[in-house]
Amino acid sequence: MPHMDKAVSIIIVTWNNLEYTKLCIESINRYTKHPYRFIFVDNGSSDKTPQYLSKIENTVVIKNSTNVGYSKAVNQGMEKVDSEYFCLLNNDIIVSEGWLENLVRIFESNKALEQLTTNSNTIIDKTTPFNGVSFDNWIDFKNSHLKWDPQRLFENYYKNNYDTFVKKVSQRFKGVMEIHESPPWFLGGWCVFMRSSVLKKIGGFLYDERFKMAFWEDVDLSWRTGLAGGKIGVAKEIYLHHFINTSATKLKVPAQKLSSRNMEVFMEKWESFILDFLKKKSGKKKEKLKDYVRIDSVLVRFVNYYGGKSIIEDW
Repeated sequence: MPHMDKAVSIIIVTWNNLEYTKLCIESINRYTKHPYRFIFVDNGSSDKTPQYLSKIENTVVIKNSTNVGYSKAVNQGMEKVDSEYFCLLNNDIIVSEGWLENLVRIFESNKALEQLTTNSNTIIDKTTPFNGVSFDNWIDFKNSHLKWDPQRLFENYYKNNYDTFVKKVSQRFKGVMEIHESPPWFLGGWCVFMRSSVLKKIGGFLYDERFKMAFWEDVDLSWRTGLAGGKIGVAKEIYLHHFINTSATKLKVPAQKLSSRNMEVFMEKWESFILDFLKKKSGKKKEKLKDYVRIDSVLVRFVNYYGGKSIIEDW
């Protein structure tokens, strides 16, 4: 392992699903040349995950006796970060050659950036698939092979040629950086690369622990980052594979119910801001409001949640 002065802290929360965690860690060890160290927060796993994590070198392991929720676990991990940069990574991710080095390089050449993510099968829209890979294709493929283990799923989806596929993505999107306005845009929390110094700007914590278990905490983080003056972006040339929702589907409470509950928390927290934001963007004109909201998943849910008609009447 290289000298740790410039190491990136990689925070990974685990809750069972050892087979996915192993694949994730093996891919990081295989593909990462930039110095890094792991910070694991285990949320009361009942399989052999804690024992496996304790054997990994250059690692901090925080063990919770129960599942305290994703947001709280992430914040526990953040307390152990002492590096300039950190990367919050889901444990069902397969990284690729040079991923971390390129995230660091892009961040250091774009000082206005405060939050960065990568390309992935889960953000490539079905209307613009790349070499046949898209979010919908992955979901369909996974649902068609429910008895396959994650290794087999991964290898067959990319036809045993993941490295070649990643190189094609890198060549196709070389230098492509999507910089988004936040609010309303946000970056999914499956891979979030940031500076540690951002915490002071966004309230002293990464995830708002009112968003229990999972869902909507990533939207809240991006919005707070954007309002603090930071830019958020997607480095399209870096590609990671995301299995998606490997833990959420195993919770006692259905994922959709958790998401709906956290959406209510988000809407109540941001209601006044969103109303003012929409007034400014639409000039209080109904058609302009519809056009603007239509392009953003968060704002359209807000309008549906409160009722677009009542919003206009209030104006």
